[in-house]
This record gives sequence, C-alpha cells and structure tokens, in this order.
Amino acid sequence: MPAPAGQPQAEPLTTAPTVTRQPADQGRPTATEEESSIIDSLHGGVTYGFLSTAAWLDSFFGDQRYEAEINRSYLKIRFEAFREDGTGMDYRRPNFDLRLVLPQLRKKTRLVISGDPYERYDETPAQPGGAGTNIAQTPQRNLTSALQYFPVETNRSNFSFLAGVKLHNGKLAILAGPRYRYLVPFDPWALRFTQEVVWSSDQRWQSRTTFDFERTLPHGLFFRMTLQGLWSENVIGYPYALSFLLRQPLDRNRAIQYEWINSFQTRPTNELEEELFVFRYRQRFWRDWLFLEIAPQYRFPRDRSFDATPGILFRLEMVFGNIAAIF
Repeated sequence: MPAPAGQPQAEPLTTAPTVTRQPADQGRPTATEEESSIIDSLHGGVTYGFLSTAAWLDSFFGDQRYEAEINRSYLKIRFEAFREDGTGMDYRRPNFDLRLVLPQLRKKTRLVISGDPYERYDETPAQPGGAGTNIAQTPQRNLTSALQYFPVETNRSNFSFLAGVKLHNGKLAILAGPRYRYLVPFDPWALRFTQEVVWSSDQRWQSRTTFDFERTLPHGLFFRMTLQGLWSENVIGYPYALSFLLRQPLDRNRAIQYEWINSFQTRPTNELEEELFVFRYRQRFWRDWLFLEIAPQYRFPRDRSFDATPGILFRLEMVFGNIAAIF
C-alpha cells in the first residue's frame, strides 16, 4: 500500500517486489525518492508514520492492497503445505504470479500472468474476508493472463481496468473489469474504500466491496478493521465478512500477524457461517527474496456445530523484483 518532503525515512528494504521502507525516525528523502515512492503514489495526504508502517507491513506480508497497485515488475513463486484437524499433510502444487510493467505504454499498463489457485479474479464467492479465509480452501488450478491499465494514479485514489483470459479447471474463459480505491484520512485513522467488479464468461458478474478502517498503534503495531462483501450473479444471497487484524513487526526480517475473521451469509437467513482465528509468523531468511511463513489457525464452522477445527499452513515464498531486464 502507499512520504512527503521533509519527513524522516528509514533505510530502504527490498522485501517484496519493490523497495519499501521500514518505519523509523531518521534520514531525509531525496526528490527522486519522493517521485518513485510507492507510499506517495498510494497514500498521499496521510501522515508519514501511518503510511510508512502500513506500506512496509503490507509489502512484507504480500497483501493484495499493496500488490494490486504496485508499479514494479516482479515474479513470485510460492510453495505451500496445509494440514487440518488431524488429516494428512496436503502438499499443494507450486503457484506463481508474474507482473511486468510495460515501459512502451508509459508504465501505465502491466502484464499479469498468474498460476495462483487463490487468484482474486477466480475467488470462490463464498469466501470474502482477509487472506486467512483462503488457507483452508481446496486449491484449484487456475491460470490467468491479462493486461491491467492504470489511467488514474493520484495520491488519494487509484483506478485500473483489467482484461484477459483465464484457464479455470480446464475451461477457457474471458474476464474483464475495473478496480477503484479511494483513501480518506482521519488522522490518526484512515478509511480506505475499494470496489472491484469483474465479468467473466463462466461466472458472469461479481462485485467485491471493501471498507478498511486502519491506524498505527504505539510500539510499532498496526491495526486494521475490514468489512468486505462479495456479490455474485450465480450465487443466492450475499456473503460478507468482518475481520480484525493486528500486525507486529519484530525487526526488518520478521513480523507477526493476528487475524480474527467472522464470515456471514444473508441467505437463507442472515447468520454467522464461520469464525476463524489465524496467527501468521513470517520471516525473511538467507536472502532478501526468500520468505518462510508458518500460520496456525482455528476454525469454528457452522456445519460442524462451531466445534474447534485446528489447522496449520507452511509456506515458502520467493519474490524477485526488478526482473524487467530479463524480458
């Protein structure tokens, strides 16, 4: 996610596909750094302390809020293994996400090629909410190839349009749709509104609406409350989720995330479908582009009478930035 002139900045870190900055109270930005700062481009008008913390943590955890608007080329490769409620370990197939900024089109167009089973353009309508809701899903093999155009990238707002094709469970489909994000500062809080609409030839219309209410806390903590709903033309009812997230950076290479997600469904009655508690420990090790993540969780699903269902995810992730020269 996205420091004004004259404000302190820390030493840049190469954590995700781009250079981000860990919160600190020393150093001064140059004019070049200001122009290229992902923080400036995503979150103009909000205090530096909030922006630097939010952007660094979203970058470190590979949050979609950050990656959906990043203006850098990168390649991400992920390996996962998941186990739940005493069942055997599920070793999932590797998946990847490649994004290339096209300089020939004034760097406003990006080529997106993704083999991620959790790609948002194919996401199951029954699972709105934070990243934790995806941990327990059965992976499906998807491949998406699309062009994403960004006609508007101002300090407060971001607008893009995506069009391409996807291979979903052996079937080829066309997809297209816009994404809009607007940030409103209420110092020390910030309200982020995001609207995504996607049409595909197999799933028809889907619309995802997200409200984030977030702020920094003492001792380097970051808090975010999210209300998210997903309308789908082929689904009766409106699934939505209310989630609470707390992130705690330990140092430049390690961070912890605590997340509580409440998933609801309006049909047949407006009721709680599941509660999910996820603890994520993420660490960069050996190389700047190599990450290890361990995420134990507890689910309380309605179809199991809200009995506790433990699970754990192991993830190895490689994130390569500045790869445009290869192509």
